Amino acid sequence: MTDSLGKFMLSQNQQIKRRTTSIPSHFTGATIFNREIAILTLERKGDTLRLCPEASAHLFLKGRTCDALREFQHEAQQFLRGTAITKIILRGGPESGQYTGGPLGYKIEAALQLISSIDVEIVHANSVNAWQRRYGRAAPATIPGLKYAARQLHQTAIATACYAEAEARAAALRAQGMS
Repeated sequence: MTDSLGKFMLSQNQQIKRRTTSIPSHFTGATIFNREIAILTLERKGDTLRLCPEASAHLFLKGRTCDALREFQHEAQQFLRGTAITKIILRGGPESGQYTGGPLGYKIEAALQLISSIDVEIVHANSVNAWQRRYGRAAPATIPGLKYAARQLHQTAIATACYAEAEARAAALRAQGMS
C-alpha cells in the first residue's frame, strides 16, 4: 500500500513540475562595454524571436563621480520600472587576463545588481560564444541606424538574450522529460 501511495505522490509531483516549467515570453540580455550598456529585450512568439524596441535601451555612465553613478542607476531604474523587466541576463567579461573589464564596467554591473526590483544573472562570455558557434547566429536584427560599435554591442546583447531563451527552453524540456 505504501508503494502505491509513493507512486501516486511521485505522479502528483511530476504533474506540478510540468505545469510550473513554462518558458517565459520575454528575455532581456545586456552587455557592458566601457561606459555604456545595451539592454535589449526579445519577445518569443511561437518559435520566432523579435526585438522589442520599447523594452530596450542604450545607457551611458557619464563620469566617474558618485553623482554620475547615482544618475546612471536612477536612469536604469526608471527604464526598468517603465518596462516591467524583472530579470536581466548580463554577459560577463573576463575577470583576469588581457581583456578584463574596467572599473566603470564593474560600477555599471554593481549599479544594476543593487536595483532591488530586478534579478541580474551573469553568464560567462565563453558560454554565449560556444552557444553561438554551435547553433549559429539566429538573432533578430538590431535597431537600424546605429554606428559600428553600438551595433556590435547590441548584437552581443541580443546573442545573450537568445542564449537565455535557448537555456530556458532546454530547462523546460528537461523538466518535461522527467515525467
